[in-house]
Amino acid sequence: MNRKQIDSLLLRWSISGFGIMSVSFLLMPIEGISMLAGGMFWIGLLMGLVLQVVLEMRRRDFLARHRIKRQRMQRTHNGLLTFGANKVAIIADGVLVVSTICLALSFWLTRGTSYLCYILIALVVFSLCMHCVFNGRIYFHVINQTKIQQTLEKKKVRTFRKERDHNVQ
Repeated sequence: MNRKQIDSLLLRWSISGFGIMSVSFLLMPIEGISMLAGGMFWIGLLMGLVLQVVLEMRRRDFLARHRIKRQRMQRTHNGLLTFGANKVAIIADGVLVVSTICLALSFWLTRGTSYLCYILIALVVFSLCMHCVFNGRIYFHVINQTKIQQTLEKKKVRTFRKERDHNVQ
């Protein structure tokens, strides 16, 4: 597996971790499995966040290896403050807005007693996580990593790896 495949696999696992965390909200109103719901919440949250940190470290390593200044290849805001960075992010942002409005209406109409509220809470939490992921620097890097490598190869930029291989021979 090459670097981009590994990064996209880690990104998918991170998204699944956030999905597991969101599903835990669906189990909260069911009696007798609150421990399972709590465990799913924390395992999913930690899995998603730890993999995002690993991906950020891999992104910084990539930029350092290719001697790219972070300021050139980095967006000015993080994923939480950015909206509509790409097509997938626009969908996630739209789902976030619609689900938040539906959640507010559901709480207002049912006074929070309906199971629909738990479904909408899970949807709002998951769409908020996806808003942050898809608008963030890590997703931008994983998607554009091949383009960056091709551009560097065209410009014949020497990397640390090439220098190291050259010194060994």
